[in-house]
Amino acid sequence: MRVVHTDEPLPRKWRGLPGGERALHIADIAVSYRSRLRLKLLVFKTPRDLKYFWKAGLGRGDLGRHCVGAVNGLAIERIFFPKKGHPPKPSIIEVDPRYFAVMGLCTGHLSMEVICHEAGHAAFSYVNRVHNKSLWHGARDNDEEEVCYPLGRIASAVTQSLIEAKILPSH
Repeated sequence: MRVVHTDEPLPRKWRGLPGGERALHIADIAVSYRSRLRLKLLVFKTPRDLKYFWKAGLGRGDLGRHCVGAVNGLAIERIFFPKKGHPPKPSIIEVDPRYFAVMGLCTGHLSMEVICHEAGHAAFSYVNRVHNKSLWHGARDNDEEEVCYPLGRIASAVTQSLIEAKILPSH
Protein backbone atom coordinates (compact mmCIF):
# COMPACT_ATOMS: atom_id res chain seq x y z
CA MET A 1 0.00 0.00 0.00
CA ARG A 2 1.34 3.40 -0.96
CA VAL A 3 1.66 6.18 1.64
CA VAL A 4 1.08 9.76 0.44
CA HIS A 5 0.91 13.13 2.17
CA THR A 6 -2.56 14.57 2.45
CA ASP A 7 -3.50 17.58 0.36
CA GLU A 8 -4.86 19.24 3.52
CA PRO A 9 -2.19 19.00 6.25
CA LEU A 10 -2.98 20.14 9.76
CA PRO A 11 -2.03 23.75 10.53
CA ARG A 12 1.11 24.70 12.38
CA LYS A 13 -0.95 26.90 14.76
CA TRP A 14 -3.26 24.47 16.57
CA ARG A 15 -4.90 27.12 18.73
CA GLY A 16 -6.69 28.28 15.57
CA LEU A 17 -8.58 24.99 15.31
CA PRO A 18 -12.04 24.92 16.96
CA GLY A 19 -11.44 24.07 20.61
CA GLY A 20 -7.67 24.60 20.26
CA GLU A 21 -7.93 27.85 22.20
CA ARG A 22 -9.05 25.74 25.19
CA ALA A 23 -5.69 23.93 25.33
CA LEU A 24 -3.58 24.84 28.36
CA HIS A 25 -0.41 23.38 26.82
CA ILE A 26 0.56 22.50 23.25
CA ALA A 27 3.87 20.86 22.32
CA ASP A 28 5.59 18.91 19.57
CA ILE A 29 7.11 15.63 20.74
CA ALA A 30 9.86 13.91 18.73
CA VAL A 31 10.69 10.22 19.11
CA SER A 32 14.35 10.95 18.39
CA TYR A 33 16.32 14.15 17.96
CA ARG A 34 16.74 13.44 14.24
CA SER A 35 13.10 12.67 13.56
CA ARG A 36 11.17 15.18 11.47
CA LEU A 37 7.85 13.56 12.38
CA ARG A 38 6.23 14.75 15.57
CA LEU A 39 3.50 13.84 18.00
CA LYS A 40 1.31 16.88 18.71
CA LEU A 41 0.49 17.05 22.43
CA LEU A 42 -2.44 19.09 23.71
CA VAL A 43 -3.44 19.29 27.37
CA PHE A 44 -6.91 20.46 28.33
CA LYS A 45 -8.40 21.43 31.69
CA THR A 46 -11.44 19.14 31.42
CA PRO A 47 -12.50 16.02 29.52
CA ARG A 48 -15.29 18.16 28.04
CA ASP A 49 -12.70 20.50 26.46
CA LEU A 50 -10.78 17.50 25.09
CA LYS A 51 -13.93 15.96 23.62
CA TYR A 52 -14.97 19.28 22.03
CA PHE A 53 -11.56 19.73 20.40
CA TRP A 54 -11.50 16.12 19.22
CA LYS A 55 -14.83 16.47 17.45
CA ALA A 56 -14.84 20.11 16.32
CA GLY A 57 -11.11 20.75 15.85
CA LEU A 58 -9.98 17.41 14.44
CA GLY A 59 -13.26 16.23 12.98
CA ARG A 60 -12.86 12.85 14.67
CA GLY A 61 -15.62 10.80 16.23
CA ASP A 62 -16.98 11.05 19.73
CA LEU A 63 -14.69 10.00 22.54
CA GLY A 64 -16.05 7.65 25.19
CA ARG A 65 -18.04 8.89 28.17
CA HIS A 66 -15.19 8.36 30.64
CA CYS A 67 -12.36 9.32 28.27
CA VAL A 68 -9.58 11.40 29.87
CA GLY A 69 -6.93 10.94 27.16
CA ALA A 70 -6.89 10.13 23.47
CA VAL A 71 -4.56 9.52 20.52
CA ASN A 72 -5.33 9.62 16.82
CA GLY A 73 -2.87 8.37 14.21
CA LEU A 74 -3.82 11.09 11.70
CA ALA A 75 -3.97 8.68 8.79
CA ILE A 76 -6.77 7.50 6.57
CA GLU A 77 -6.99 4.71 4.04
CA ARG A 78 -8.49 5.68 0.67
CA ILE A 79 -10.09 2.83 -1.21
CA PHE A 80 -10.91 3.32 -4.87
CA PHE A 81 -13.75 1.39 -6.44
CA PRO A 82 -13.15 0.76 -10.15
CA LYS A 83 -15.59 1.80 -12.79
CA LYS A 84 -17.04 -0.98 -14.84
CA GLY A 85 -14.49 -2.22 -17.38
CA HIS A 86 -11.54 -0.40 -15.73
CA PRO A 87 -8.75 -2.04 -13.74
CA PRO A 88 -8.83 -1.51 -9.98
CA LYS A 89 -6.58 1.16 -8.46
CA PRO A 90 -4.66 0.18 -5.34
CA SER A 91 -5.74 1.86 -2.12
CA ILE A 92 -3.49 4.48 -0.54
CA ILE A 93 -2.84 5.76 2.97
CA GLU A 94 -3.01 9.54 3.38
CA VAL A 95 -0.93 10.92 6.24
CA ASP A 96 -0.07 14.32 7.62
CA PRO A 97 3.45 15.32 6.52
CA ARG A 98 4.48 16.72 9.94
CA TYR A 99 2.67 14.65 12.53
CA PHE A 100 2.38 10.89 13.07
CA ALA A 101 -0.30 11.36 15.75
CA VAL A 102 -2.06 13.81 18.04
CA MET A 103 -2.42 13.16 21.79
CA GLY A 104 -4.94 14.88 24.04
CA LEU A 105 -4.70 14.75 27.85
CA CYS A 106 -6.62 16.35 30.75
CA THR A 107 -4.91 18.06 33.70
CA GLY A 108 -6.81 16.24 36.43
CA HIS A 109 -5.84 12.87 34.99
CA LEU A 110 -2.08 13.09 34.32
CA SER A 111 -1.13 9.88 36.07
CA MET A 112 1.66 7.69 34.75
CA GLU A 113 -1.05 5.13 33.91
CA VAL A 114 -2.84 7.53 31.54
CA ILE A 115 0.37 8.98 30.06
CA CYS A 116 1.84 5.52 29.36
CA HIS A 117 -1.46 4.20 28.02
CA GLU A 118 -1.72 7.06 25.52
CA ALA A 119 2.03 6.86 24.76
CA GLY A 120 1.43 3.21 23.85
CA HIS A 121 -1.20 4.22 21.29
CA ALA A 122 1.17 6.90 19.97
CA ALA A 123 4.02 4.37 19.73
CA PHE A 124 1.88 2.05 17.61
CA SER A 125 0.97 5.01 15.38
CA TYR A 126 4.66 5.82 15.02
CA VAL A 127 5.73 2.24 14.28
CA ASN A 128 2.89 1.69 11.81
CA ARG A 129 3.72 4.97 10.06
CA VAL A 130 7.52 4.71 9.97
CA HIS A 131 8.28 0.97 9.89
CA ASN A 132 5.26 -0.94 8.65
CA LYS A 133 3.67 1.56 6.26
CA SER A 134 0.29 0.16 7.26
CA LEU A 135 -2.52 1.29 9.53
CA TRP A 136 -3.89 -2.11 10.34
CA HIS A 137 -1.08 -4.04 12.02
CA GLY A 138 -2.01 -5.37 15.42
CA ALA A 139 0.12 -5.65 18.54
CA ARG A 140 1.23 -9.18 17.61
CA ASP A 141 2.55 -7.97 14.25
CA ASN A 142 5.17 -5.69 15.84
CA ASP A 143 8.36 -6.74 17.51
CA GLU A 144 8.30 -5.73 21.19
CA GLU A 145 11.45 -3.61 20.96
CA GLU A 146 10.16 -1.88 17.84
CA VAL A 147 7.21 -0.57 19.89
CA CYS A 148 8.76 -0.22 23.36
CA TYR A 149 11.61 2.11 22.37
CA PRO A 150 9.33 4.77 20.88
CA LEU A 151 6.82 4.20 23.71
CA GLY A 152 9.44 4.95 26.36
CA ARG A 153 10.75 7.97 24.48
CA ILE A 154 7.22 9.35 23.92
CA ALA A 155 6.20 8.85 27.57
CA SER A 156 9.43 10.47 28.76
CA ALA A 157 9.12 13.45 26.39
CA VAL A 158 5.44 13.99 27.26
CA THR A 159 6.26 13.93 30.98
CA GLN A 160 9.22 16.31 30.51
CA SER A 161 7.05 18.71 28.48
CA LEU A 162 4.41 18.73 31.24
CA ILE A 163 7.07 19.36 33.91
CA GLU A 164 8.60 22.24 31.92
CA ALA A 165 5.13 23.77 31.48
CA LYS A 166 4.63 23.43 35.27
CA ILE A 167 1.59 21.22 34.73
CA LEU A 168 3.27 18.31 36.55
CA PRO A 169 5.54 18.78 39.57
CA SER A 170 9.22 17.98 39.16
CA HIS A 171 10.71 15.38 41.50
